[in-house]
Amino acid sequence: LRQKLRVASYDQPKVTDASHLIVIAARTDGENVARELVERTAKTQGKSVEELKGLSDMVHGFLSRQTEEGAKNWLKSQSYIPLGVMIEAAALIGIDGGPMEGFNADEVDEILGLKEKNLHAATMLALGFRGDDAYAKLPKTRKAYEDVVTTIN
Repeated sequence: LRQKLRVASYDQPKVTDASHLIVIAARTDGENVARELVERTAKTQGKSVEELKGLSDMVHGFLSRQTEEGAKNWLKSQSYIPLGVMIEAAALIGIDGGPMEGFNADEVDEILGLKEKNLHAATMLALGFRGDDAYAKLPKTRKAYEDVVTTIN
């Protein structure tokens, strides 16, 4: 399976070399997201769906104001939240993480059967311990802090 994913990922070695590979998928059935959120919240909080009318109105209202493309982009954007949390959590315990967008998402969907689950591959995260990585020892090429952060007092 990993070898197939590696081919779909333009032969990136970390797909097969990392001890763990996580594929984070975005929902493609946005019309169900709001309803499921309200139902799940009601169950978790021991309330009826009717008691969560405010939440329901807010979420349905947000999604109804989106174009189809806007809703698709929002659903994909949600995948970056768990990606960031996983990278941070791994780093805190000394595990290296390599996030990826460089892959053919349609091929990954096919390999993993994601389309049938109303999902679409959005990002991947390779996790493990870094091997002998010559690039890791080179100075990082980053923009200056003041070029990317604006502080408002």
